[in-house]
Amino acid sequence: MDLQKIELFSSLNSSEISQVNSIARRIHLTRGEAVFNEGDYEKNIYIVETGQVEIFKRTPLSGEQSISVMKNGDYFGEMAFFEKAATRSASARTLQTTSLIVIEGPDFEKLIHNYPSISLKLLATLSQRLRDTTRQVVTGSGPVITGQKKECQLITVASAKDGYGKTTFATSLCRILSVELNKKVLFLDLDLYFGGGTHLLGVHSPRSIVDITNKFRADEQKFNLLGESIRLSENLFTIPAPRSFLEAEQIHATDIIKLLKEAKKYYDYVVTDTGSIFDENLYTVLDTSDFVFFIINFASLSTITDNVRFFHGISKLSYPRERLILLGNNIGSDFSTSKTSRVFPYPVIGGLPKIADFEPQFGKPAYDV
Repeated sequence: MDLQKIELFSSLNSSEISQVNSIARRIHLTRGEAVFNEGDYEKNIYIVETGQVEIFKRTPLSGEQSISVMKNGDYFGEMAFFEKAATRSASARTLQTTSLIVIEGPDFEKLIHNYPSISLKLLATLSQRLRDTTRQVVTGSGPVITGQKKECQLITVASAKDGYGKTTFATSLCRILSVELNKKVLFLDLDLYFGGGTHLLGVHSPRSIVDITNKFRADEQKFNLLGESIRLSENLFTIPAPRSFLEAEQIHATDIIKLLKEAKKYYDYVVTDTGSIFDENLYTVLDTSDFVFFIINFASLSTITDNVRFFHGISKLSYPRERLILLGNNIGSDFSTSKTSRVFPYPVIGGLPKIADFEPQFGKPAYDV
């Protein structure tokens, strides 16, 4: 990460940035790890390279209270620059697999002592940030943003088991968004072992997610996801699944985070189809998604039981309820959202009807039948 692009260090020249880089280090944390706790005496400054970090406080009456969520390029812990003797006033923990750039407090103090120009520039930047924050609190207004592209929406489709219709729904959703809403859509096939969505969309390409990821790893500065994605129509693009299950082992959560971050530069929507395996890859896309569609099968008592167990597990992960959308699949005339919602910790908002005589075929998602 280029530290000069971070607001905190944007006023420093190249020589000063080199000095900061010399004391910076990178750490990798998994979901739910503590960065620091309220009351800790530590003076580090943190910059989010990839992932998300929640800043929160614990109160006797209301329990945990979220203050803010730090995302790519955000920095926190900088108040130690002003409060030399104070302890941390809030706690910080990761919401997903996260990479942080850390500048140790003692090293930072030596740096600004040896280079007074850095101290003065950072003080000016932090003072302005405090003034802006105070003004927003007093007026109740947020930052004014003009001329910016509406942020890409990350949508994930998942289910308790394979065969519940998630891939049929995911590919159809891509077609609806790209054709009927005229939006630029990327279909990310993270059903790494089977690649059903790649098959349904009729993708036949020498490049898979493994090839694209390897190219990204080799040269992040020159990598262009729009150019590497497979174009299926005017508005629909895809990153196909691996060509074999052996290749699937080469994709890691950190790769997925970087791909999603890059995709947000080019697309209106990223629709991700997932495998029904709870691993770090699935946790990563669930953590980063704006919306998650869970497809439920009501075919038998056994499948209903499987779904109930699955969602009681999901409820322990503390995802915001408004992000999770439950849909029944292959429903009949006796389907009732009010009845089905009683057995799940989240409401079932609707159902997908059975499509007569539909059989998945190469290049023919349900939307095209």
